[in-house]
Amino acid sequence: MNHTSQSADALNAAFRKFTNTLSPQLKAHMNGRLERGLQIAQAGGVTPYKDPYSPDSQRLFKVKSSNPSKSPYLVDLSARTCTCPDHW
Repeated sequence: MNHTSQSADALNAAFRKFTNTLSPQLKAHMNGRLERGLQIAQAGGVTPYKDPYSPDSQRLFKVKSSNPSKSPYLVDLSARTCTCPDHW
């Protein structure tokens, strides 16, 4: 097993573990957003982001939009924020 397949396996396992904690009602309300996020991550659409104003921050990521005409979104895991329209 190579590093790429190990990473994919770990990502899929984390996705399953997380989605198993969600109620069926919440999953229905998400309307495929979780699955689209997984596809973006599997395709390499999530990259670490170095904030020039806070270069020590380790929990910032750029995430490609599922719509190619839109700019990437910024996710801050520490602040639990995202610039995407689905963040709530």
